[in-house]
Amino acid sequence: MSISEMGTGIYRIIDKHGPRGEIQGIYMIVGDQIGLIDTGSPSPRFAMKILEAIKSYGHNANQVSHIFLTHEHPHHIGGSHEFAKIFPQAVFVIHNEGSAALLDPVRTLLSNNFLLGKMQRVKLTLGTDAFSKMKGIDEDLIQLVSGDEKFDLGGKTILLRATQGHSAAHVFYYCVENRAMFTGDEVQIYPENPYSYYFDATGDVQKREQALKLLLKAKIDVFAPAHDSVFIGPDFKDIIRLALESQHHVEDLILDTLIDGALPTETIQKQIDSSLGLNWGEPYRSLIDAHTARAHLKRLTQDESVTLIEKKRKKGQLVEYWQLTSDRSAEDSEYAF
Repeated sequence: MSISEMGTGIYRIIDKHGPRGEIQGIYMIVGDQIGLIDTGSPSPRFAMKILEAIKSYGHNANQVSHIFLTHEHPHHIGGSHEFAKIFPQAVFVIHNEGSAALLDPVRTLLSNNFLLGKMQRVKLTLGTDAFSKMKGIDEDLIQLVSGDEKFDLGGKTILLRATQGHSAAHVFYYCVENRAMFTGDEVQIYPENPYSYYFDATGDVQKREQALKLLLKAKIDVFAPAHDSVFIGPDFKDIIRLALESQHHVEDLILDTLIDGALPTETIQKQIDSSLGLNWGEPYRSLIDAHTARAHLKRLTQDESVTLIEKKRKKGQLVEYWQLTSDRSAEDSEYAF
Protein backbone atom coordinates (compact mmCIF):
# COMPACT_ATOMS: atom_id res chain seq x y z
CA MET A 1 0.00 0.00 0.00
CA SER A 2 1.19 3.52 -0.72
CA ILE A 3 0.01 6.99 0.26
CA SER A 4 0.56 10.17 -1.72
CA GLU A 5 -0.58 13.76 -1.19
CA MET A 6 -2.49 15.27 -4.11
CA GLY A 7 -2.77 18.72 -2.54
CA THR A 8 -3.22 20.23 0.91
CA GLY A 9 -5.45 17.81 2.82
CA ILE A 10 -6.03 15.47 -0.15
CA TYR A 11 -4.46 12.02 -0.03
CA ARG A 12 -4.60 8.94 -2.23
CA ILE A 13 -4.25 5.53 -0.63
CA ILE A 14 -3.72 2.70 -3.11
CA ASP A 15 -3.20 -1.02 -3.00
CA LYS A 16 -2.75 -3.72 -5.60
CA HIS A 17 -5.70 -6.05 -5.94
CA GLY A 18 -6.75 -8.70 -8.45
CA PRO A 19 -5.00 -11.19 -10.74
CA ARG A 20 -3.21 -8.52 -12.76
CA GLY A 21 -2.29 -6.25 -9.89
CA GLU A 22 -4.71 -3.53 -10.92
CA ILE A 23 -4.85 -0.46 -8.72
CA GLN A 24 -7.52 -0.25 -6.06
CA GLY A 25 -7.61 3.03 -4.26
CA ILE A 26 -9.55 5.46 -2.16
CA TYR A 27 -9.10 9.16 -1.47
CA MET A 28 -8.96 10.89 1.91
CA ILE A 29 -10.08 14.51 2.25
CA VAL A 30 -9.05 16.10 5.55
CA GLY A 31 -10.77 19.13 7.03
CA ASP A 32 -11.94 19.39 10.62
CA GLN A 33 -13.66 16.15 9.71
CA ILE A 34 -12.51 13.51 7.25
CA GLY A 35 -14.25 12.26 4.14
CA LEU A 36 -13.25 9.05 2.37
CA ILE A 37 -14.10 8.43 -1.27
CA ASP A 38 -15.00 4.76 -1.94
CA THR A 39 -14.07 1.71 0.12
CA GLY A 40 -12.40 -0.68 -2.33
CA SER A 41 -13.14 -4.40 -2.37
CA PRO A 42 -14.18 -6.35 0.72
CA SER A 43 -10.95 -6.73 2.71
CA PRO A 44 -10.47 -6.36 6.48
CA ARG A 45 -6.74 -5.93 5.83
CA PHE A 46 -7.30 -3.01 3.44
CA ALA A 47 -9.77 -1.35 5.82
CA MET A 48 -7.23 -1.53 8.66
CA LYS A 49 -4.56 -0.07 6.38
CA ILE A 50 -6.85 2.92 5.78
CA LEU A 51 -7.23 3.39 9.54
CA GLU A 52 -3.46 3.17 9.99
CA ALA A 53 -2.99 5.83 7.32
CA ILE A 54 -5.44 8.14 9.08
CA LYS A 55 -3.65 7.68 12.40
CA SER A 56 -0.26 8.28 10.79
CA TYR A 57 -1.39 11.85 10.04
CA GLY A 58 -2.47 12.45 13.63
CA HIS A 59 -6.19 11.77 13.17
CA ASN A 60 -8.56 9.13 14.53
CA ALA A 61 -11.42 6.95 13.34
CA ASN A 62 -14.11 9.14 14.91
CA GLN A 63 -13.12 12.07 12.68
CA VAL A 64 -14.33 10.20 9.60
CA SER A 65 -17.79 11.71 9.14
CA HIS A 66 -18.58 10.78 5.52
CA ILE A 67 -17.77 7.90 3.22
CA PHE A 68 -18.59 9.16 -0.26
CA LEU A 69 -19.35 6.37 -2.75
CA THR A 70 -18.90 7.13 -6.44
CA HIS A 71 -21.13 4.21 -7.46
CA GLU A 72 -22.44 0.80 -6.47
CA HIS A 73 -19.91 -1.62 -8.02
CA PRO A 74 -18.02 -4.20 -5.92
CA HIS A 75 -14.63 -2.47 -6.03
CA HIS A 76 -16.19 0.73 -4.71
CA ILE A 77 -18.72 -0.36 -2.08
CA GLY A 78 -17.27 -3.80 -1.25
CA GLY A 79 -15.44 -2.60 1.85
CA SER A 80 -18.45 -0.78 3.31
CA HIS A 81 -19.23 -3.49 5.88
CA GLU A 82 -15.70 -3.29 7.32
CA PHE A 83 -15.60 0.50 7.12
CA ALA A 84 -18.87 0.71 9.06
CA LYS A 85 -17.23 -1.17 11.94
CA ILE A 86 -14.00 0.81 11.91
CA PHE A 87 -15.49 4.30 11.42
CA PRO A 88 -18.52 4.41 13.76
CA GLN A 89 -19.36 8.11 13.18
CA ALA A 90 -19.45 7.90 9.39
CA VAL A 91 -22.47 8.02 7.10
CA PHE A 92 -22.31 6.39 3.67
CA VAL A 93 -23.31 8.78 0.89
CA ILE A 94 -24.66 7.15 -2.27
CA HIS A 95 -27.07 7.99 -5.07
CA ASN A 96 -30.53 6.60 -4.37
CA GLU A 97 -30.21 4.30 -7.40
CA GLY A 98 -27.45 2.47 -5.50
CA SER A 99 -29.07 2.15 -2.09
CA ALA A 100 -30.26 -1.43 -2.58
CA ALA A 101 -26.70 -2.51 -3.43
CA LEU A 102 -25.47 -1.21 -0.07
CA LEU A 103 -28.15 -3.14 1.78
CA ASP A 104 -27.95 -6.45 -0.13
CA PRO A 105 -24.97 -6.16 -2.51
CA VAL A 106 -24.64 -9.59 -4.11
CA ARG A 107 -28.32 -10.16 -4.88
CA THR A 108 -28.87 -6.59 -6.07
CA LEU A 109 -25.80 -6.32 -8.29
CA LEU A 110 -26.36 -9.68 -9.95
CA SER A 111 -30.04 -9.00 -10.60
CA ASN A 112 -29.88 -5.31 -11.56
CA ASN A 113 -26.39 -4.28 -12.67
CA PHE A 114 -24.77 -7.38 -14.17
CA LEU A 115 -27.25 -9.51 -16.10
CA LEU A 116 -25.22 -12.68 -16.33
CA GLY A 117 -26.03 -16.29 -17.07
CA LYS A 118 -26.55 -18.73 -14.19
CA MET A 119 -23.09 -20.30 -14.41
CA GLN A 120 -21.42 -16.87 -14.56
CA ARG A 121 -23.27 -15.81 -11.42
CA VAL A 122 -22.24 -18.94 -9.56
CA LYS A 123 -18.63 -18.51 -10.65
CA LEU A 124 -18.52 -14.91 -9.48
CA THR A 125 -20.18 -15.45 -6.11
CA LEU A 126 -18.05 -18.46 -5.26
CA GLY A 127 -14.81 -17.62 -6.98
CA THR A 128 -13.93 -13.94 -6.57
CA ASP A 129 -13.39 -11.68 -3.58
CA ALA A 130 -15.34 -8.98 -5.41
CA PHE A 131 -18.57 -10.83 -4.62
CA SER A 132 -18.01 -13.77 -2.27
CA LYS A 133 -17.10 -11.57 0.73
CA MET A 134 -19.51 -8.70 0.18
CA LYS A 135 -21.91 -7.86 3.01
CA GLY A 136 -24.52 -5.15 3.39
CA ILE A 137 -24.70 -2.36 5.95
CA ASP A 138 -27.56 -1.05 8.11
CA GLU A 139 -30.02 1.29 6.44
CA ASP A 140 -29.62 3.97 9.12
CA LEU A 141 -25.97 4.43 8.09
CA ILE A 142 -26.90 5.47 4.56
CA GLN A 143 -27.48 9.02 3.30
CA LEU A 144 -29.21 9.01 -0.07
CA VAL A 145 -28.73 11.72 -2.69
CA SER A 146 -30.45 12.23 -6.03
CA GLY A 147 -28.87 15.29 -7.62
CA ASP A 148 -26.50 18.10 -6.75
CA GLU A 149 -25.52 18.18 -3.07
CA LYS A 150 -23.07 20.06 -0.82
CA PHE A 151 -21.15 18.74 2.20
CA ASP A 152 -19.08 20.68 4.74
CA LEU A 153 -16.12 18.87 6.32
CA GLY A 154 -14.88 22.00 8.12
CA GLY A 155 -12.39 23.70 5.84
CA LYS A 156 -13.19 21.37 2.95
CA THR A 157 -16.35 21.78 0.88
CA ILE A 158 -17.48 18.80 -1.20
CA LEU A 159 -19.90 19.22 -4.09
CA LEU A 160 -21.68 16.21 -5.56
CA ARG A 161 -22.90 15.95 -9.14
CA ALA A 162 -24.91 12.95 -10.32
CA THR A 163 -23.56 11.69 -13.67
CA GLN A 164 -25.28 8.26 -14.03
CA GLY A 165 -23.35 7.18 -17.10
CA HIS A 166 -21.12 4.26 -16.08
CA SER A 167 -24.00 3.09 -13.86
CA ALA A 168 -27.30 4.52 -12.67
CA ALA A 169 -25.83 5.47 -9.29
CA HIS A 170 -22.60 7.08 -10.50
CA VAL A 171 -21.61 10.53 -9.19
CA PHE A 172 -18.65 12.94 -9.23
CA TYR A 173 -17.29 14.58 -6.09
CA TYR A 174 -15.51 17.95 -6.20
CA CYS A 175 -13.43 19.51 -3.43
CA VAL A 176 -13.87 23.26 -3.88
CA GLU A 177 -10.78 24.41 -1.96
CA ASN A 178 -8.40 22.18 -3.95
CA ARG A 179 -10.37 22.24 -7.21
CA ALA A 180 -10.05 18.45 -7.12
CA MET A 181 -12.47 16.32 -9.13
CA PHE A 182 -12.99 12.68 -8.14
CA THR A 183 -14.42 10.92 -11.18
CA GLY A 184 -14.90 7.31 -10.06
CA ASP A 185 -15.17 5.10 -13.15
CA GLU A 186 -16.66 7.48 -15.70
CA VAL A 187 -13.18 8.00 -17.18
CA GLN A 188 -10.25 5.69 -17.85
CA ILE A 189 -10.69 2.48 -15.89
CA TYR A 190 -8.58 -0.69 -15.91
CA PRO A 191 -6.60 -1.32 -18.00
CA GLU A 192 -5.02 2.16 -18.08
CA ASN A 193 -6.18 3.42 -21.41
CA PRO A 194 -8.17 6.55 -22.35
CA TYR A 195 -10.43 4.29 -24.43
CA SER A 196 -11.05 2.02 -21.44
CA TYR A 197 -14.62 2.25 -20.23
CA TYR A 198 -17.72 0.15 -19.81
CA PHE A 199 -21.36 0.41 -18.81
CA ASP A 200 -23.23 -1.94 -16.56
CA ALA A 201 -26.84 -2.90 -17.33
CA THR A 202 -28.10 0.36 -15.79
CA GLY A 203 -25.62 2.65 -17.59
CA ASP A 204 -26.41 5.39 -20.08
CA VAL A 205 -24.21 6.42 -23.04
CA GLN A 206 -25.63 9.92 -23.37
CA LYS A 207 -25.27 10.69 -19.67
CA ARG A 208 -21.63 9.61 -19.72
CA GLU A 209 -21.00 11.90 -22.67
CA GLN A 210 -22.60 14.78 -20.77
CA ALA A 211 -20.38 13.99 -17.77
CA LEU A 212 -17.24 14.00 -19.92
CA LYS A 213 -18.17 17.35 -21.46
CA LEU A 214 -18.72 18.74 -17.96
CA LEU A 215 -15.11 17.82 -17.12
CA LEU A 216 -13.84 19.88 -20.05
CA LYS A 217 -15.65 22.97 -18.71
CA ALA A 218 -15.02 22.59 -14.97
CA LYS A 219 -12.21 24.38 -13.12
CA ILE A 220 -10.02 21.42 -12.18
CA ASP A 221 -6.48 21.42 -10.79
CA VAL A 222 -6.50 17.80 -9.58
CA PHE A 223 -8.12 15.15 -11.77
CA ALA A 224 -8.56 11.99 -9.69
CA PRO A 225 -10.05 8.82 -11.25
CA ALA A 226 -10.62 5.77 -9.10
CA HIS A 227 -8.12 3.35 -10.60
CA ASP A 228 -5.71 5.23 -12.86
CA SER A 229 -3.09 7.95 -12.60
CA VAL A 230 -3.91 11.29 -11.00
CA PHE A 231 -3.32 14.40 -13.14
CA ILE A 232 -2.15 17.67 -11.61
CA GLY A 233 -2.86 20.51 -14.03
CA PRO A 234 -4.74 20.70 -17.34
CA ASP A 235 -3.21 17.72 -19.16
CA PHE A 236 -6.14 15.52 -18.14
CA LYS A 237 -8.27 17.25 -20.78
CA ASP A 238 -6.49 15.29 -23.50
CA ILE A 239 -7.73 12.11 -21.78
CA ILE A 240 -11.29 13.44 -21.76
CA ARG A 241 -11.18 14.26 -25.46
CA LEU A 242 -9.93 10.75 -26.22
CA ALA A 243 -12.67 9.31 -24.03
CA LEU A 244 -15.30 11.20 -26.00
CA GLU A 245 -13.68 10.09 -29.23
CA SER A 246 -13.84 6.46 -28.09
CA GLN A 247 -17.61 6.63 -27.57
CA HIS A 248 -18.16 8.02 -31.05
CA HIS A 249 -15.73 5.48 -32.51
CA VAL A 250 -17.63 2.60 -30.89
CA GLU A 251 -20.95 3.67 -32.39
CA ASP A 252 -19.42 4.00 -35.84
CA LEU A 253 -17.86 0.57 -35.35
CA ILE A 254 -21.21 -0.98 -34.43
CA LEU A 255 -22.86 0.43 -37.53
CA ASP A 256 -20.02 -0.82 -39.74
CA THR A 257 -20.13 -4.25 -38.10
CA LEU A 258 -23.84 -4.65 -38.79
CA ILE A 259 -23.62 -3.76 -42.49
CA ASP A 260 -23.20 -7.43 -43.45
CA GLY A 261 -26.21 -8.59 -41.42
CA ALA A 262 -27.70 -9.22 -37.98
CA LEU A 263 -25.39 -10.13 -35.08
CA PRO A 264 -25.78 -11.01 -31.39
CA THR A 265 -24.76 -8.52 -28.72
CA GLU A 266 -21.85 -10.71 -27.58
CA THR A 267 -20.25 -10.66 -31.04
CA ILE A 268 -20.58 -6.89 -31.19
CA GLN A 269 -18.94 -6.62 -27.75
CA LYS A 270 -15.95 -8.65 -28.95
CA GLN A 271 -15.57 -6.30 -31.91
CA ILE A 272 -15.57 -3.33 -29.52
CA ASP A 273 -12.91 -4.85 -27.24
CA SER A 274 -10.73 -5.77 -30.19
CA SER A 275 -11.03 -2.35 -31.83
CA LEU A 276 -10.19 -0.47 -28.62
CA GLY A 277 -7.34 -2.82 -27.74
CA LEU A 278 -8.94 -3.93 -24.47
CA ASN A 279 -8.09 -7.25 -22.85
CA TRP A 280 -10.16 -7.48 -19.70
CA GLY A 281 -9.10 -9.94 -17.01
CA GLU A 282 -11.41 -11.59 -14.52
CA PRO A 283 -13.60 -10.73 -12.75
CA TYR A 284 -13.95 -7.75 -15.09
CA ARG A 285 -14.46 -9.89 -18.17
CA SER A 286 -17.50 -11.62 -16.71
CA LEU A 287 -18.88 -8.43 -15.18
CA ILE A 288 -18.63 -6.42 -18.37
CA ASP A 289 -20.15 -9.19 -20.46
CA ALA A 290 -21.99 -7.41 -23.29
CA HIS A 291 -23.35 -4.47 -21.31
CA THR A 292 -21.27 -1.83 -23.09
CA ALA A 293 -22.42 -2.96 -26.52
CA ARG A 294 -26.00 -3.10 -25.26
CA ALA A 295 -25.85 0.46 -23.91
CA HIS A 296 -24.61 1.78 -27.25
CA LEU A 297 -27.16 -0.26 -29.17
CA LYS A 298 -29.92 1.14 -26.99
CA ARG A 299 -28.84 4.67 -27.88
CA LEU A 300 -28.63 3.79 -31.57
CA THR A 301 -32.20 2.50 -31.48
CA GLN A 302 -33.31 5.94 -30.32
CA ASP A 303 -32.19 7.56 -33.57
CA GLU A 304 -33.49 4.52 -35.48
CA SER A 305 -30.06 3.43 -36.74
CA VAL A 306 -30.42 -0.13 -35.45
CA THR A 307 -33.26 -2.48 -34.54
CA LEU A 308 -33.53 -5.31 -32.03
CA ILE A 309 -34.97 -8.20 -34.05
CA GLU A 310 -34.80 -11.08 -31.57
CA LYS A 311 -34.54 -11.47 -27.80
CA LYS A 312 -34.57 -14.76 -25.92
CA ARG A 313 -33.08 -16.68 -23.03
CA LYS A 314 -30.56 -19.41 -23.79
CA LYS A 315 -29.19 -21.49 -20.90
CA GLY A 316 -30.20 -18.74 -18.50
CA GLN A 317 -28.45 -16.00 -20.47
CA LEU A 318 -30.00 -13.19 -22.48
CA VAL A 319 -29.37 -13.46 -26.24
CA GLU A 320 -30.25 -10.56 -28.53
CA TYR A 321 -29.83 -10.07 -32.27
CA TRP A 322 -29.50 -6.62 -33.83
CA GLN A 323 -29.55 -5.33 -37.37
CA LEU A 324 -29.36 -1.99 -39.14
CA THR A 325 -32.69 -0.40 -39.90
CA SER A 326 -33.88 -1.01 -43.43
CA ASP A 327 -33.35 2.65 -44.35
CA ARG A 328 -29.80 2.59 -43.10
CA SER A 329 -29.00 -0.68 -44.86
CA ALA A 330 -30.36 0.63 -48.14
CA GLU A 331 -28.41 3.85 -47.80
CA ASP A 332 -25.17 2.00 -47.15
CA SER A 333 -25.65 -0.46 -49.98
CA GLU A 334 -26.19 2.36 -52.47
CA TYR A 335 -22.57 3.40 -52.09
CA ALA A 336 -21.08 -0.09 -51.79
CA PHE A 337 -18.65 -1.35 -54.43
